[in-house]
Amino acid sequence: MPPIPKRPIILLTVLVLGLIYILTPTSTSSYFDAITLRRKTTVPEIYGVIHLVTGNAEHTLAHDVTHDPTKPVDMRVYAVDGDGKGGDMDWVAERQRIDTEYPIVIFSKSYCPYSRRLKALLLSPSSPQYPTPAPPLPPHIASLPPVQPLSPPPIVIEVDLRDDAAQIKTLLTRITGRGTFPNMLVLGESIGGADDVLAMHERGELVDLLESKGITVGADS
Repeated sequence: MPPIPKRPIILLTVLVLGLIYILTPTSTSSYFDAITLRRKTTVPEIYGVIHLVTGNAEHTLAHDVTHDPTKPVDMRVYAVDGDGKGGDMDWVAERQRIDTEYPIVIFSKSYCPYSRRLKALLLSPSSPQYPTPAPPLPPHIASLPPVQPLSPPPIVIEVDLRDDAAQIKTLLTRITGRGTFPNMLVLGESIGGADDVLAMHERGELVDLLESKGITVGADS
């Protein structure tokens, strides 16, 4: 049998490999699509909670019976589209937005004396969320230089006024390890409640912490 020419074999091999590349689902574009999807979801779940409570007021978890807040929740549940329904979101970009606009988030209860004390420490008296009447701070705290006004100012979430208060409390307990109020978050990390924050301020650590996170203390705003 005469030898088979090498050139047709090489051409046939190239053609077969090209067809496999084109027809295989795991193409280069699919690979990068998977990487993009992964980037959109590898964000701590607390940012889903913050997005939920600072976004569309009509989007709550009150009637969500399909997800157990004691276990990790799909981030799509927290997302809100134009119709007020959950959906996909670029969570990497959303995390950056939240950290820029809301670097300090205080989960509070409107009637809680500890929550009111923390708000009196951190909020400017001109803020609509400043407690009235303002509770007196302990003398050793009141004598220290004021922390506020802060820029950006803290955003306060009055959990007890939401119809999904029970779900939010359960989520915060699981995610932050803290189930009491207030619960103060700085760039998505809980730094504790009123007593913890007041103690940090007394030790001279609070201002340093806030400034290290890019928050301006004593801002003229």
